[in-house]
Amino acid sequence: MIEIKEKVDEIKKKIPDSLNDIEKVLFLYEYLGKKIKYDKRIANKDERQSHDSKSIYNVLFNNKGVCSSFAIAFKALMDATNIECQVVTSGNHAWSVVKINGYWYHLDLTCDLHNMKLECFLKSERYMLKENSHQIYTYYADGKDIAGRSIPIERYKKT
Repeated sequence: MIEIKEKVDEIKKKIPDSLNDIEKVLFLYEYLGKKIKYDKRIANKDERQSHDSKSIYNVLFNNKGVCSSFAIAFKALMDATNIECQVVTSGNHAWSVVKINGYWYHLDLTCDLHNMKLECFLKSERYMLKENSHQIYTYYADGKDIAGRSIPIERYKKT
């Protein structure tokens, strides 16, 4: 745990001080997304490999994992920046939601991993359910707050 905390702190120090919360989320999302690879060994159903693939340690130190470890690693980074984040699961898939300016937004590193086009970044629940065939089985929000909106890419991505 100490190594993980130190690694999270090391990554956090890379965030420019001038960034707002949306920009911090984007910075860390792209930082992880450009470094990590999906661990295809999980398909072999080897228990040890399966456990390693789901480890936050494996994501932060070996740059590979699966959806659940990506979401947990991203949550650790968000926690370090004091941005509220939760992991959402749908039986066989996991991703993240973040709370920005009082609203929840979905983001799925696994979805964007292949091209980092930000197709699953700061999206509404409706978008995730309809456009990306996600199913949401876990309760992730506080009270009645669900991710009811998306943030348009023009608001956070400079061209």
